[in-house]
Amino acid sequence: MPAHSLRLTAEQIASIAPRRLAGESTLSIGVSLGISQDQVRTYLQRAGVTGRHPDLAAAQPPQDVSPRRIGSKDPLPAGHPDTWGLIVAGTSLAGAEYRA
Repeated sequence: MPAHSLRLTAEQIASIAPRRLAGESTLSIGVSLGISQDQVRTYLQRAGVTGRHPDLAAAQPPQDVSPRRIGSKDPLPAGHPDTWGLIVAGTSLAGAEYRA
């Protein structure tokens, strides 16, 4: 792996992967080593380290992500002036009526 192109020292290289696998964030690793978060991420990607922060790995998406959960109103029909106006604003169709 071309770690030299990232300009990392041997001490930095030796500590990045174990700390990430222990659950430390890439930001805190970078700050403590005096390098950027992007350098830490790039090194981990090139090294094939896929460890994630334990809080992120345990996070679950919401079960119900349907539009009904977001709002209680029914969706507007195709070509409704409110939505059609937003879609065509700033284009050559601005001001044109929707034709079904």
